[in-house]
Amino acid sequence: MSEATDQSAAEMRSLLRFAQGLGLDEDTPREIYEADGEQAAEAEVAVSQAAEI
Repeated sequence: MSEATDQSAAEMRSLLRFAQGLGLDEDTPREIYEADGEQAAEAEVAVSQAAEI
């Protein structure tokens, strides 16, 4: 596994434990993690486009 994959896996495990402590189901942190990744990718594109201007 690459370092980024290891970090992503560790982040997901941490989110799952946190959600479990709050009494949430497993799907909730997965949805949050995926949405966060999508927003980060969109922000990266926006920054790249702004740098080109």
